Amino acid sequence: MTKFTGKTVNDALSEGLKALKLNRNQVNLKVITEGSRGFWGIGTKPAVIELQESSKKVADVEKKSTLVAKRLTKNQAVEALGEYLADATEAMGIKTEIEVTQDEKLVTYVFDTQQIGQLIGKHGRTLDALQTLAETFLARHKAPKLDIILDVANYREEQRKKLVKMAKQKAKQALKSQQPVNCPTMLAFERKIIHQTLARSNVKTISIGKEPHRYVKIYPDKK
Repeated sequence: MTKFTGKTVNDALSEGLKALKLNRNQVNLKVITEGSRGFWGIGTKPAVIELQESSKKVADVEKKSTLVAKRLTKNQAVEALGEYLADATEAMGIKTEIEVTQDEKLVTYVFDTQQIGQLIGKHGRTLDALQTLAETFLARHKAPKLDIILDVANYREEQRKKLVKMAKQKAKQALKSQQPVNCPTMLAFERKIIHQTLARSNVKTISIGKEPHRYVKIYPDKK
């Protein structure tokens, strides 16, 4: 790693990127000290950071995610995505095995790792980000339409239960107010759970918006 200094962390980062001729996505940042303005100029300390160029593995993963390949068959797509996810998790520093199960409607990638918390992330954000990357990977490789789910430690099943509960609560709210109710922004498989849960109820559901900001709107059925 190479050290850089500045009045603030951002100043030091700007100097470092300029010196290394790299952009922010190409480096790993470690803050040594955040710096201090002191009191009336006394005791001022600069911010100190260390920058290291991202590993080739990360660059390779990013390259794969943007590569538009020839159209894949379903089996080729399932295998290629498994390799992509293995590369992605390795680049994240997560050691894991990936088990793939599939039926006619769904392909599930289950991660077997000791770093469960790191893979799931706060409020599931890391796992959701991987899910989005996986769906983007398939779309860019012109793969046949596949319903996929990434899971670890049965997290998705617990999430499914929460989504079912939320769907029923939102439906009750729509029926009581006789006004449409919006669900939060969701991934494709999450929206599908909402649609399936309310398919035989007294409400109608529709997905609205463009990825990654699509959400479900629930309407009271006014038959």
